Amino acid sequence: MQSRSIDLPGQSDLTGNLTLGWENDKLSLRISANYKSDYLDEVGDVLDKRYDYRVDDQLFVDLSASYFLTDNLQVFMAAQNITDESYYVYTGSRRYNAQYEEYGPTYKVGLTLTHF
Repeated sequence: MQSRSIDLPGQSDLTGNLTLGWENDKLSLRISANYKSDYLDEVGDVLDKRYDYRVDDQLFVDLSASYFLTDNLQVFMAAQNITDESYYVYTGSRRYNAQYEEYGPTYKVGLTLTHF
């Protein structure tokens, strides 16, 4: 009887987060990185891993900054996925594409008013 070991779907072997920041009374700056290694998304054939769907590893980098214009008014900026990381799913080997998506970076700018 043929058998094989199957990874737990959706679980990366390696994950990591790193945030570096600096701030004072007026200014706050942050850069963050989030990494996860490739992982099993879906079992394609219980006896042959060549048909499994795997999500490729990903590294997301984000930036944020805020500045107090007054004691009650703050301007902020956030940039997410600044490295334009894609979502790539493959079957068996990275050269066999099953799904590819690009989201691009996201930017936010705004004001926060506090009055208390």
